[in-house]
Order: sequence, then structure tokens, then C-alpha cells
Amino acid sequence: MRVIPAKSYRPVEVGAPAESYTALKERILGIMVVLSGVVTLTLVLVYGGDVGLSYGVGACSGVVYWRMLARSVDRLGTAAKGWQFGSPRLAVFIAVMIVALRWDKLAVLPVFFGFVTYKAAILLYAIYDLIRSSRTGSP
Repeated sequence: MRVIPAKSYRPVEVGAPAESYTALKERILGIMVVLSGVVTLTLVLVYGGDVGLSYGVGACSGVVYWRMLARSVDRLGTAAKGWQFGSPRLAVFIAVMIVALRWDKLAVLPVFFGFVTYKAAILLYAIYDLIRSSRTGSP
């Protein structure tokens, strides 16, 4: 491999980006689990067990979806494993919605909101990171 020096070149450790990406995944997963637990407990106390159970089932499937999404991102840039019909991640969402529709104890809307908790966790982390970087002045 040939290295071309540049004036703005700063040496970076080889493992640094991968380690920071792994730390980012773990932080977002932690935020997601805590947020899911707090919201589920709040819903159980305010609206009752059925709504809390519905949200909890959706949140658990959202965690599974997040883990599958992270694994697929980890595999980017590696050798492709051939043509694949559909996405297994989509099957998680479809399966949890079918279960919510078929099981009388589950309500569809709380299951859906529980499922998209991973998006709220990403937004919370982005806001936290934005505030932190504006206070320290570093990107």
C-alpha cells in the first residue's frame, strides 16, 4: 500500500474508528433499553398492564431489530453473500405486528411506538452529542 503524505494528514490509530463505532452502538443500545424500561413502567402505572405489555413487546422487538441492523452495518464492505430475498429485519417488524393484531391483549399502536423506540434513542444521543460538542467546542 502506498501512502501519499498531505499537509493536513494526522495519523489515526487503526483500531480507533472501529472502537468508537462499537462504543456508539453500545451507548445507543443502553439509551434504548433504559428508555424502553422507563416508558414501559410509566405506561403500566398510568394506563395499565395491557398497554405496558404492548409497549414492552414492541420495545423488545425494536432491540432485536437494532441488533440486526448493527450486524448488517458491521458487514458492510465485506464480501457479499449473494442475492437475498427481502430483509430479515423487516420480518421482525412484520412478525411483531401480526402478533399484535392476533393477540387480544396487545394493542397495535403501543407495539408500534415500542418498536420505534430505537429511533428515539438515536435522537436523544444526537441531541446529547450536539450539546456536549457545543460546550467543549470540539466536533
